[in-house]
Amino acid sequence: MMSTVLRTARRPAILAQQQRSLWVKVPEGQDADRVVSRMQTILAEDGTLKTLALKRFHEKQWQKRKRKAEEQNIRRANRRVGSMIDFILRDTKLED
Repeated sequence: MMSTVLRTARRPAILAQQQRSLWVKVPEGQDADRVVSRMQTILAEDGTLKTLALKRFHEKQWQKRKRKAEEQNIRRANRRVGSMIDFILRDTKLED
């Protein structure tokens, strides 16, 4: 059972990483916090959490360049949208 959960946790995310969740069915009569604590311990002992952290922090140079370029594109798009909104707001103030 736990190996199935771990394999599911290691799969690439379909959604953004912030939206991923790991669901656990807590048996009736057990404390959810204790179950989560035990599961975190198992994941830590298994090395799953360390593996995921290393993947995040050991990106290749070309991956870093690509990520930085995409972040810059997003900032530019946000700036363009912001200037359009500013222009529309200034235009509507002039008409009033």
